[in-house]
Amino acid sequence: ARICSILGLAAENKIDYSNGSVTMLGHESERQLINKILELPSVINTIADTYEVHHLPHYSLELATSFHNFYQNCRVVSENKADLELSKARLKLCEAAKLTLAYCLDLMGMNKPEKM
Repeated sequence: ARICSILGLAAENKIDYSNGSVTMLGHESERQLINKILELPSVINTIADTYEVHHLPHYSLELATSFHNFYQNCRVVSENKADLELSKARLKLCEAAKLTLAYCLDLMGMNKPEKM
């Protein structure tokens, strides 16, 4: 729900982040979130090999925690025009986190609330 609100705010401000470059991201919490997103294929492979499905909800919780840490430490949508490219990169990261979490929730058969 929080990610949806951030992306909604970007839409309200008419920020097109489709060309956002995540190569700009260097804050520790940004890197942690990127690394957590990139762990999903390994988690899926582990589940497929071992049938230990509990890894998916654990991963999902870790991903949500990593996003929360990112959100607490990094302003995503800035009013400062000088930060526009950084905002686009962070919005792209938010979109990646949203898609990854949505995929996990789908696999677990859970709803994805867009609003709280």
